[in-house]
Amino acid sequence: MVFKQQAVFSPFKILLVLFITLMAINMSLGKTVFLLPSNQNGINEQCQPAKRELLLQKLGRAYNHHFMAMDFVDLTTKTADQLESLPEDALHESRYGSANESIREKRSSATKPAAWTCQTTSKWIDMGRNYFPRYYKTVKCSSNDCWFGHFRCRAKFFQFQILKRKSGACRKVISSSGVPSFEEFWELHEVDTALYCMCTN
Repeated sequence: MVFKQQAVFSPFKILLVLFITLMAINMSLGKTVFLLPSNQNGINEQCQPAKRELLLQKLGRAYNHHFMAMDFVDLTTKTADQLESLPEDALHESRYGSANESIREKRSSATKPAAWTCQTTSKWIDMGRNYFPRYYKTVKCSSNDCWFGHFRCRAKFFQFQILKRKSGACRKVISSSGVPSFEEFWELHEVDTALYCMCTN
């Protein structure tokens, strides 16, 4: 009687085969990505800054120019001539946004508002250099009552997505020509923020 010996693959061999397969797929796409440790300050000196166009592409429709500013120059442009009333239809352009240090605050118009509107105080929040976009806008209800005191002004919160630079890591990208380079590693980060105030019961 003849017994056929079945091939036995160890877990290590299986993982090795999977790794080689994934490497081959990534190489065919033109790049291979690794995570590399950084120095004690959380920054890898070999890591090149990611291009703004790539960060915007990664965010996609999550970026809302009404409530976000990419850098200080962008922020200055948007705050130079900005109205305090936030357009509600602009909220539908994005479903996602962010929090930390306030850098600018402006008062709402001195004109008498309609009975069903709520006055607001707006400010821009500076998330710091490890976030993109760096700035986002938030509001606070500066009036408590509306509609002749029968209703209340309540802040309307929304969730946005921004990008956060991953501390202690960067991407090693190997092009199809075999030349390696190191790029910053960014990942999605969710934050809740108030975008306008609503007159409600």
